[in-house]
Amino acid sequence: MLPQFYKVLPPPASTINVVLNKRHHFGNPFHFHPELEISLILKSTGFRFVGDSVEAFEAGDLVFIGPNIPHCWRNDNTCLADPLHEAHMLTVHFPREFLGASLYQLPECEPINAFLEKARMGIKITGRTQQDIAALLLALQDQDGIRRIITLLTILEHLSRSTETAPLASPGFVQSYTDSGAERINRVYLHVMNNISSPVTLREVAALTNLSETAFCRYFKAKTGKPFFRFLNEVRIGYACKLLIKSPQSITQVAYESGYNNLANFIIQFKRIMHQTPRQYQSKFRSSGPYGPTRQTTGQE
Repeated sequence: MLPQFYKVLPPPASTINVVLNKRHHFGNPFHFHPELEISLILKSTGFRFVGDSVEAFEAGDLVFIGPNIPHCWRNDNTCLADPLHEAHMLTVHFPREFLGASLYQLPECEPINAFLEKARMGIKITGRTQQDIAALLLALQDQDGIRRIITLLTILEHLSRSTETAPLASPGFVQSYTDSGAERINRVYLHVMNNISSPVTLREVAALTNLSETAFCRYFKAKTGKPFFRFLNEVRIGYACKLLIKSPQSITQVAYESGYNNLANFIIQFKRIMHQTPRQYQSKFRSSGPYGPTRQTTGQE
């Protein structure tokens, strides 16, 4: 998806920018910026896109995003249709050299430097580390001056030692984006999110971009690293995962609600993306908690 360039630290600005966003729903387009970002979902559900990674998110979701990797969060149509729905996210932006480039040359900071290199593809944070970092982020929003810097260094040090982290974008993901053309892909993006339960044809999404079907397929794969219908299936299976855990519906009902008119095809697509059946996923998730069976879906699937 072709993202927009965002300038998140307009002058004059603090070195560390902490923002608590409270909205009816998440609506930012696919975008990127040179600043590092830590984002914690406090309330809401939907889908998170980081590079070529597509995952469902809920409250507690925590990610660390490196420089210039495109990303965004989108609510599904259930949230959009709820007039009482609220979407809350705590976001921290800061430049990599917020204390000068020489910081990472210190032997004591080598683990942090290594972590930031890994973060170029985006990192998901889970388990006890997620709980610890979330608490530090909530404290960070009420701090200023040197206390804010110390807390951020504590967060980075903690993350650099943790084993409860996983990359989001695939190793082969290429960041070949500019700030032009974002509206074209975002139209497709919104159309998919708003029609998860309905048929989506190649003809209609190609029309949204003013391209022929053949040209659209080439364009979409070049920008996302995956065919359009693989992307569509990843979004729908992500939505199905949410329903399997949160909804009392049967697996057949979940399949139809997720846009599949054929149960057998739904199970095939679910196994291809999640590497387990819907029933296995449902049982494992309910027995092991919110971080047990979750996994990333990327263009490498």
